[in-house]
This record gives sequence, C-alpha cells and structure tokens, in this order.
Amino acid sequence: DIFISYRHNDNRSGWVTDFVNALQEELAATIKEPLSIYFDKNPYDGLLETHDVDDSLKEKLKCLIFIPIISQTYCDPKSFAWNKEFLVFLQQAQADAHGLKVRLTNGNMASRVLPIRIHELDGRDKKTIEDILGPLRAIDFTYQSAGVNRPLRPKDDEAVKSSSQNVYRDQVNKTANAIKEIIAGIQGVNESAPLQKSSEKKESVSPFPRAARKKWSIKFPSLKTLLGISFFLIFTLSAALYYIVTKPQKNNNDQVPTKTSINLPDSIPMSFMAGPLRTGRRAVDISPDGKTIVFVSMDAKGISYLNIRPMGEEKIFRLSGTKGAYSPFFSPDSKWIAFFADDKLFKISVDGSLKETLTQTTMPIDGIWGKDDQIIWSANEGTSFNAIDSRGQNRKILKTTMRFSTRPTMLAADEYLATNTFNETYVVSFTKGVGKLILSNGNCQAIYNHELFFLKGTDLFAVAFDENKQVPVGDPHLIEKGISKDAYSNGQFSIASNGTFVYANGTHTQIGRLVWRSINGEISILSFKPELFGTFSLSPKAKNLSIIIRGEQSGVWNFDMIEPKNNVQLSPQGISSVVWSPNTNWIYFSTYQNGKMQILRRDASGRSEAEVIFTNDSLRAFTDVNKDGVILSMTAEQGGLNEITFLSSDPSSVRYSFTSRRGVNESLAKFIPDDWLAFTSDQTGRSEVFISDLLHPSVRIQVSLEGGEEPLYYASDHTLYFRNGNKLMAISLTFDANRTATLGTARIIFEDDYWVNVPGYSYNISPDGKQFLLVRSEGKRETTEIKVLQNSN
Repeated sequence: DIFISYRHNDNRSGWVTDFVNALQEELAATIKEPLSIYFDKNPYDGLLETHDVDDSLKEKLKCLIFIPIISQTYCDPKSFAWNKEFLVFLQQAQADAHGLKVRLTNGNMASRVLPIRIHELDGRDKKTIEDILGPLRAIDFTYQSAGVNRPLRPKDDEAVKSSSQNVYRDQVNKTANAIKEIIAGIQGVNESAPLQKSSEKKESVSPFPRAARKKWSIKFPSLKTLLGISFFLIFTLSAALYYIVTKPQKNNNDQVPTKTSINLPDSIPMSFMAGPLRTGRRAVDISPDGKTIVFVSMDAKGISYLNIRPMGEEKIFRLSGTKGAYSPFFSPDSKWIAFFADDKLFKISVDGSLKETLTQTTMPIDGIWGKDDQIIWSANEGTSFNAIDSRGQNRKILKTTMRFSTRPTMLAADEYLATNTFNETYVVSFTKGVGKLILSNGNCQAIYNHELFFLKGTDLFAVAFDENKQVPVGDPHLIEKGISKDAYSNGQFSIASNGTFVYANGTHTQIGRLVWRSINGEISILSFKPELFGTFSLSPKAKNLSIIIRGEQSGVWNFDMIEPKNNVQLSPQGISSVVWSPNTNWIYFSTYQNGKMQILRRDASGRSEAEVIFTNDSLRAFTDVNKDGVILSMTAEQGGLNEITFLSSDPSSVRYSFTSRRGVNESLAKFIPDDWLAFTSDQTGRSEVFISDLLHPSVRIQVSLEGGEEPLYYASDHTLYFRNGNKLMAISLTFDANRTATLGTARIIFEDDYWVNVPGYSYNISPDGKQFLLVRSEGKRETTEIKVLQNSN
C-alpha cells in the first residue's frame, strides 16, 4: 500500500527506520484496515546481482501512496532513488486506474506522492522537485532553530523550546492522517467496491452463472392495480411533504465542527512580517461569502504580494499590482480586496483586472470594509482613526489622544470597536468620539453571531455580546490556542459571514532573545530566556539593563548582565518607556493607571519605593533623560498626533526649546551633546530622521532620505545611528564652533531580518561603540499552513 523512498545516507543514524516504526504504530491506531509498507532497510533488500532491480521494484512500486524522504541529497537526478523509484512511480501512477491525484472526501485534490521533508532545501533542489511535482507540499520534519538544518528526532519532543518548533509525534500523526485522507479519497472513486491495489483489474461479476440466467417477460398490471398503486403513492408523498414542512428545522449550530488545513507550497509561505519598517501586519483574510482566501507572501528580496486561494481548490495565483501589500480585507460583496502599500490605500478586484488608489495614508495598520460601503482603518501608528467610501471620497479622520492599533470591528452605523495600545477596547464614533469601555483586557478581533472574539495573549476567546446594550454577557470560552499575533496585537485570523474561520497558529512575532551584535556581524546570545520584550536602556557602564517585558504579565526589570540570578523587578507594570538616566542609579519608566500614563523613577536596586514624577491625560511616552533631569517626552496634541515636549520639575531651568510641526507625528527622540536633538518625523509622508538645534529651534535638518527612525548619537566617533526597517544605518555628524552641522553619507552597518522592532527604541550601543544590543526574533514569522474551522459554535 505504501512505498518509502529515501537515500540510504539519510538512514545511517537510523532516522528513516525510526520514522517507519513510528508511522506503523500511528497507522495502526488511525486506520481500521492494516496497510502494508515497503521499506528497503538495507541498500539491496536481498536483491542479488543476478536479479533485475528494475523488474524487482516494478511490482513494489504499484502502490497506493509513495512517500519520498526529501533531504539535502534526495533531489539528485543521478541517484537510484530518484530515477528508479520516484520517477518510475510517477509514470506508473499517471497511467493506473487511480491516477496521480485523487479527490478527497472534502472535494479537494491530493497527490498520491506524500513528501516528508527532513532538511531545508536550497533553491536548486527545490526547483528540481517542483519542476516535476509542482509546488512542494511536504510534511515538515525539520528541526526549527536558527542556523540548524537537520531532521527532527523523537527525543527533541523532550525539550520543545517554543510553540513554533515542530513536535515529532504530532508530525507523525499528521502523516498518518494524510494517508487516511488519501486512502479514503481512493476508496471514494467507487465506494461500493473494496479497496484494490492499483495493479488489480475490476471485473463485472454476475450472481448467476451465464448459462443459468433466466429470461424475464414483461406483464402489465391491471387498471385496478394501477389505481391502487397511484392512491398509495399520492398518500405517501403527501405525508412526506407534510413532515418536511412541519418538522423543526435543524439549526446550523447542530452541525459537527470540522477543522482542516490548507497547505501552502514551501515556495509561497504566508508571511507575517510585511509592512513598513518590518514590524509585521495581519496577513490573511477570508471573503464574506466564505469562498476565497487572500494571504500575504514575501519573496526572497523581502517584497510582499497578495495571493488568492479559492476554497475547495488547490490553485494559488498572485495578484499583480500588489507589490509591497499588507493587511488585506474584502469588500462586503466579496468582489474586491482593499490593502495598504507605499503609504496608500488601494482596492483591487479579486481577479486582479481592476485596481484603484483610494487615498494617501501614513503608517497604516489595519482596516475593514463595512456594509455601509465605508472603509475604516487606523493609521499614523494608531494615532488616527480614518474613514473613506469605496470610491475614495468623503475622507474623515478622528484624532484622539488614544492610540488604536488593532483592526476595527463594525458595531452599528458610525460605531466601531477598537482596541488601544493598553489592551482596552472602546466604542469609537466619528461623530461622538471615543465612547464606553467594552473590554479592559483583551484585543477585540471580530463580532459574529452575537459573540465578541478577542485575543488574550495568543489565545482566541469568544464571549456573548449584547449589541443593543453594548456589553459582554457571561463568561468567555476558548476558541483556539496559539494564534499568531503581530506587533499591533492583531491575530492572523478572519471569519466569513457563514461562520468559516481561517487562522494561522504561531506565537507573537516579536518574541525573541537579547543579543550583542558586533560591527563585524558576530552575534553573542545573552543568557536571558526568550520573552516578549519591550524597549530597554543600558546602565552607563553596561553592567545592567533596564527593560520592559510585555504580555499578560508585563513589568519593568533591572537585568544583571553578568549574573542573571540577580535580576530585580522594579514594577509589575510597564507600558512603553524605560530609560537609565546618565551617571546615576535612577531608572525612569512609564505605567498606565485609571486612563492616564504616568512617569515614575526608582533606584535600580529596587530598595526604595517608586515615585511619580509626572502624569497627565495627553502623555504617551518618553525616550530620554538628560544629566539635568529633563525628560524628553511625547504627548498627544489636540489633533491626536505626537509632539515632542520637555518635562522638568523646574520648567524655568529648561534653557532650550523645540516646536513640533503641526499635523505630523514626531517622536523617538534623543538628546545630542551641546544642545542638539535627533528625532523622528513623518513630515515628508513617511518616517525620517531629523536633527534640530535646541538653541535655534528654527534649524531643522533632514538626515535620512529613504526612511528612518530611532536616531542615537555616539559622541566618541561623531556618528549618528538610526534604524530603517531591518537595517542599522550610520552617518557621520559633526558640529563646528558656530553650531553648524556637517553630515556625511549614510551607510549600512548591518542588515538583520530577525531584528525585532520593539515599541520605542530597539537597540543600544555598548560603551566602546563596537557592539549593539538588540532583540532577535524566535517567534514564528511565516507558515505554510492555514487552518480552517467550520460549523463551530
């Protein structure tokens, strides 16, 4: 029934033997009828030199399912396994009664070739196999770890380090289930017939011997008999019709929930990391009619695109004209898809034939297309709430002091649910502003069937929701654990009008480890465990690190860089900011209580109590403290955007000034010695780095030209560093006696796809200027599996 094909070098450690044994055990518990497996345990399998190997294998290759063990050596056109097993099976299967592809019971098509991948393939090997099979859809038995390319082993299950790591026993179970599906599909070709080998021929069998078959003559019934039969049929049909009309209709909620998977080709995985500055965005959506899925993929150059995958079909096609796309969402009639790219909002027809630019928008996050034909989205990193009709007209902007970063949810006409950066969900209206608080701890994702769906951590919950009173009712219940979550707390999740869920399992994309990265590219991993880290700040001598840990149990910590067991928690709460003040032992941090942000400070040892320094309604964050104790903060202007201000216990002592531009976002700023300021502004339409003379605030000089944020000046070598997506940039910056700034040419220090862009500053510089402290991601950043949940209550 099953043929295992592999290169014998891949079994020197016994991996293939162990896999076959585990699969046999799993199949015994999965499929009622026993299946035979051909597995060549040694290079010859008893085939002598006098035997014809081709003929000996020919009968064995007349199997139902062919399982190639795809390794770094399997895709070799010169090898025996490739020529005499793989290609021969394909040729035989295409010609036999079942064909190479079978229709599964759910209507999808599946190949009788079921690849098991034990190594990541290079581009040439992947092309070799995909030229024959098409996009490679393999069950993944690779060990998931940066810089490692080896098979997953059973003993690896004893030390699973993260939810993104494959589990050996789960992958064996997945293989058995896939075999079961294919077998069921083969049986479905003729369900009245028993399962046959592809080499067996079906014959028409009569229950009577040919010679003894009786010839029947036709005799018509009498009129009385016909009338009796007619009355009986009329009575029976009337009774059946009455039963159908009067019986209670079966509720859709009584249907059995089903969970299936859509396996994407390895060459077109769904990427969670598209979007400006590589922070990542939501990457999947399902049309309201439940017939079409759109997902984001990213090519080898890091450029994202939209892809269409019709439900019930295996074909996938890329939508042309969607370069750089992220956060896609369907129109109510399922005929259009809206998306963001290049700081613009677009719409494109599902077949890709029509595309329109609707409006310009800076740093958009996510959106919805309401039944009232209004498109609603958050932009400016959550500081503005926007609306426009599907023709690109009647633009409305609601600017608030809150930052709404998750995907909006339509509640009623001009009423939406939106979650702010503090995990609070509010009713938001363009005419009434921010209304009542709905959830105090959870990221709202959708409303369906009078239930509100929300994320806590990476787990998806639902709670009954009274839409008239706008209140949750009763206790929430778990829908699914481990939904992949982006930097703005949007889950990789969508729901159609018919209740079909699509989602991707995973982690928070920003979970990672603290590392030192040298100018030469060497990476040293620190001993702290992976966490969902926020921003951080080194002590003056870099022996300690003040850092925010985000998530359900957020907090402010003082990490001992030499002896981690001496770590001290300074606060059980920590929101967006932490700074170790220069030449002191004070750590400044922010918290959020009773609707207000406040800035506190505490001795690094934690022996003293934290003291509140500042609090007000418009305060959003702070990014620096100078030697005089002046705090460089970001507050919300009346229009809702960020502006840079200075906070001091003695305002009269602040000898300098800075005026933020109205109508733009300005944030992520640091002091430069001798009364200069480096900051981030989107005055050009995207985030760029600027410097300003604090003694002559009219002086404002643009530093970056192709995007930038998080400027940090290293005075010892007169270099201004800044971040641009996954690249750390540097530019020479000097000042003469007349306070004239001279800029060099920007250059790339390093490029790192795994560098996490945390809220606030995401890197620090070592005292000697030779290393950079940052967080490298260990969260799941892409997937080849989209989960589908149907008929769920």
